[in-house]
Amino acid sequence: QVLGQPHHVFEQYIMPAVATIPPPIRRAIGVRRRPGARLAGRLVIGVLRRALGCSPAWAAALDRCDAPRPTGVRFRSVAGVTR
Repeated sequence: QVLGQPHHVFEQYIMPAVATIPPPIRRAIGVRRRPGARLAGRLVIGVLRRALGCSPAWAAALDRCDAPRPTGVRFRSVAGVTR
């Protein structure tokens, strides 16, 4: 398995991350991308985003980069989050 022998629960987070690594680097470090890993990553992120809502940290990061906030997205209060 990838990165030693990760516990099955953590594998759902590791495999999508591995899928984002460029092929030359994956070959150099000896890891392989599994079929469906990118889709699994998108699903996990979608579930987490819905469960946690739009975080103030994300809003602050967008503000720091002068990036526009997505339309229709309501962020939780950003009070106390470094901008």
